[in-house]
Amino acid sequence: MAVEIGPKADIGQRSVVLASASEEFPDATMQAIAPCLTEETPSATAMRGSKVRTVIEQTKQWARIVKRDAHAVYLAARDPRVPWYAKALALCVAGYALSPIDLIPDFVPLLGYVDDVIIVPLGILAVVKLIPPEIMAEHRALAAAAQDRPVSRNAAIVIAIVWAACIALSGWLCYRFFIA
Repeated sequence: MAVEIGPKADIGQRSVVLASASEEFPDATMQAIAPCLTEETPSATAMRGSKVRTVIEQTKQWARIVKRDAHAVYLAARDPRVPWYAKALALCVAGYALSPIDLIPDFVPLLGYVDDVIIVPLGILAVVKLIPPEIMAEHRALAAAAQDRPVSRNAAIVIAIVWAACIALSGWLCYRFFIA
């Protein structure tokens, strides 16, 4: 048999070799090499899965950093020690991020969110470069502390109830004035 099996071979490849080896070798030899052929090792699929998980974790970490820096820029823009031009650029970046008008509309497939993913982080980076490092470090620490604060689930429920009541009231008023 011409196939060589190393310790990092895929389990599927080992199973094929085990099946074909059982036809070629006597039982005693087969019993001796069977544990080596069926030994558990990470397959290529599992290794690819771990790489994908690593990329996803890195993307989540990047998103957390951008979120923290966006909050830190907001805090820094309210600080009197920050130059006016940094405050003006921070206002422009925040306005662009929150504006419904984009360079590329969001409904365009694949390209719609590209401007948000590229322009907003680059704008935040430019604002961070304009703010003195010691002030930015102070506001990053404050933003990180704000992220670690517990979220009030009761407040979220109250807000959802208020929104639902407003929608129901609007529906009732529309029905009353336009349909009835």
